[in-house]
Amino acid sequence: MRAAVATLAVSLAIVFSLGWASNGFTALTSQKARQLAVATEPRDVPDVELVMANGERRMLHEILSGRRGSTVVGFFYAGCQTICLTLANDFTQLQGSLTDRSDDLEVNLLSISFAPETDSPTVLQAYAKRMAAQVGIWDIAVIRHTKDLPDLYRSFGLRVIGDGKGGYVHNSAFHILSPEGKLVGIVDLARPQAALKLATSAAML
Repeated sequence: MRAAVATLAVSLAIVFSLGWASNGFTALTSQKARQLAVATEPRDVPDVELVMANGERRMLHEILSGRRGSTVVGFFYAGCQTICLTLANDFTQLQGSLTDRSDDLEVNLLSISFAPETDSPTVLQAYAKRMAAQVGIWDIAVIRHTKDLPDLYRSFGLRVIGDGKGGYVHNSAFHILSPEGKLVGIVDLARPQAALKLATSAAML
């Protein structure tokens, strides 16, 4: 009996430790915690200025509000050879799914580079061509002012660290934004159909 009680006490201690470290028992990682927080209470995102691949300057909220449905946003930089490739492949799948759809629920794709010092419109155009991105379905842009990056990182839960070789180590995910400029959902990479399902549901609200 004592052994059983001791075992139970140790198990409870482990559970409580995990719960304390993971946002009330329900989230085991910071990513999961963000996903749950956003699903419970959508958050406003900053209205940053972007430079599109064609060189046009546009505000993020202007882009979002000009669309009928929700927008799936992913963050990248053009020279990335790691996690961004997964994101690009996922966006390619999403673009194919959206092209094949016959319903009138509009879902949009937007890739935003956080590296304005290297990702000029010319670089973005080459990236768009390489990805076969179709304007109006999958738009590509770069943030214009580096001073806006801290707010952007904070609101989207991004972690971006220079790798000492001119590149970056960073996290990434699908971020679902409403036309009103609210982050309404976050979906892990390599789950493009789950992201599309959530974006479609958001477009119906």
